[in-house]
Amino acid sequence: EGSDNSYRASFGHVSLNDRKLYVSKIFQNKNDGRGPTWHRDLMIGTSPGEYDIYPTKSNDIVVASEDGDSIVALASYADRIMQFKKNVMYLINVTKSAEFLEDTFRGKGVLHPGAVCKTDFGIAWANTNGCFFYDGRQVQNLSDMKISDSDWSGHMDTNSQVGFHPNSRKIIVTGGGTNNRHAYVFDLVLKSWAYMSNVFANNEKTNFVVDANQELVWMANADDNSFLKWTESPVSTTSFLVETKDMDFGDPSRRKKIYRARISYKGDADGLTVSYGTNGDTDFPYNFEGTDGTTGKPSGSTETTPLHDKTDLTKWHHAELKPDVSSESNNVYSFQLKISGTADTDFEINDISIVYRNKNIK
Repeated sequence: EGSDNSYRASFGHVSLNDRKLYVSKIFQNKNDGRGPTWHRDLMIGTSPGEYDIYPTKSNDIVVASEDGDSIVALASYADRIMQFKKNVMYLINVTKSAEFLEDTFRGKGVLHPGAVCKTDFGIAWANTNGCFFYDGRQVQNLSDMKISDSDWSGHMDTNSQVGFHPNSRKIIVTGGGTNNRHAYVFDLVLKSWAYMSNVFANNEKTNFVVDANQELVWMANADDNSFLKWTESPVSTTSFLVETKDMDFGDPSRRKKIYRARISYKGDADGLTVSYGTNGDTDFPYNFEGTDGTTGKPSGSTETTPLHDKTDLTKWHHAELKPDVSSESNNVYSFQLKISGTADTDFEINDISIVYRNKNIK
């Protein structure tokens, strides 16, 4: 509350950037007696360090008004304010004395504040179009070319949330619904996705919160006030699926010959099927030769389950997977690997590498 040019208001969204507090979703009651008003498109910034004074007009920031949309969330990173509406995200530059709209991202809005989170590296958020990330320089679609559009849109709904687990540097995107919710998990270090089934089994769930120990926590059920914590411990399930991206090795227009797919792993893997596809074929119709249980070298005969039960968990074991029909992996433009089936909970993959050669251009 201040002079006649000040707001007496409540705020729905708040973000701090460079000693200035930005607020939006403003319920305003001005001192001039004009009565209460909802400002769904308005964002106000304070003067530096004056977090409780919101002067009118001079600090009003309206980047798009009367567009049929309203501000849903605010996030701050690297001298930028990200203003989220349901259908669009506005990137606002706040490095100078006057804020200005730097860029507009259509189709990259969110339905509620829980679909946005801050990480060590930038801001992450998700909607039915994908999972997006702003690192202070550009907006990336983390799910593009890694998760099919149909799988992603089927996973997301109006209840989907996004959280960040600082200790493992992973982004968690929950599925919709109210019970037995699944999650897509993105590793910011490895730049890869994993899918986890039924990780949120309770029939209620609050938004994610990062606690003082840098753990990602949430309240599972409002009736018993129980808090749960995200864990990286293996779960007791035997279902396993890994699909790599369709790799063109940085040269999509050039033909290649694939010689080997090398996997380092440990644990019981003899029930896993390993196959591959080429040139974007997601049916994965091709097989490898089996591997010797001791050396990991190709055995010379086709085997759909070429890995073994490696009980020594103190070291990584290696398998050299050779395509069983060389012509099927020759003169290809891209290559994709699939590992699926059943494995014990002690099974782990350390790395996957592909041995290939570019063909001469004719």
